[in-house]
Amino acid sequence: MEPSNFQTLMDSLFARMERQEAQATVANQALLDLVGEARNLRQDGQKFQQQQGQFNLRMLEWIDRQEQFNDRQEKFSERQEKFNERQDQFNIIFLDEIRGMKKDHPGPDRSRAQAARRPFETVGRLHGRPDAQG
Repeated sequence: MEPSNFQTLMDSLFARMERQEAQATVANQALLDLVGEARNLRQDGQKFQQQQGQFNLRMLEWIDRQEQFNDRQEKFSERQEKFNERQDQFNIIFLDEIRGMKKDHPGPDRSRAQAARRPFETVGRLHGRPDAQG
């Protein structure tokens, strides 16, 4: 081989090696960036899973509290219903008593006009009006 050919060959090999080294550097940097992104994604995924777990726990606690509230509300509604039933029974008994008293003690015979005016007379007496009849 002639020295000029050898020199040309060496120069081209050296240039090729520099290009390969530059390509390897670029490839290595791309791989490093990719690994960094993968780490960030994994960390983000772990953070998300941790936050999701905390959210799920809070949601379960809320659901438990809501169920407890619903149970208390149901018990209250049952007690209210029983109270209403007893109140209805009392009202019926009281009304029957009043009807019985009216039958036993009939009031003075009044005309409809006097009966209609009676509530206003009572209000007048309560407010101390002398013109109200009693």
